[in-house]
Amino acid sequence: VIAALLYFSCVFLGLPSYLKFKTFYATIAHSEMILLLMVVINILLLYIRGIGTVQHITDLQAIIGLEYLLRDRNANLPLFTLLSNVNIFSIWYVATLTIGISVITNFSKLKSALVVSATWLLGIGFQVALTAISTASTFAPF
Repeated sequence: VIAALLYFSCVFLGLPSYLKFKTFYATIAHSEMILLLMVVINILLLYIRGIGTVQHITDLQAIIGLEYLLRDRNANLPLFTLLSNVNIFSIWYVATLTIGISVITNFSKLKSALVVSATWLLGIGFQVALTAISTASTFAPF
């Protein structure tokens, strides 16, 4: 989905005709390795801390991002979701993907950064919306 969003965004901005979707897909797949590394490190940190330390869903985020600035992490889950997505790994991911898109499309770094950042923020917005919907629902499982 991310590859398609970036591809069509770049087509809209004047993508050279010789570039194909598979080039975008490969670039994004390689950049996603950074996020995979983040997940592995997060799991290792949770394992080291111990399963007994997990009391709330917010305790599953072991990698510190901007959510560290919140006083009560449990009070506002959509805000927690938004702020936890801004961490060193996601910044590294956006920077790497920006450079990759700039290289394959010959766009300026600024133009590539705007396209990648907009797509990244769209994904975070989707996560925040899902969190807001899930916390507002009154559905309780058995």
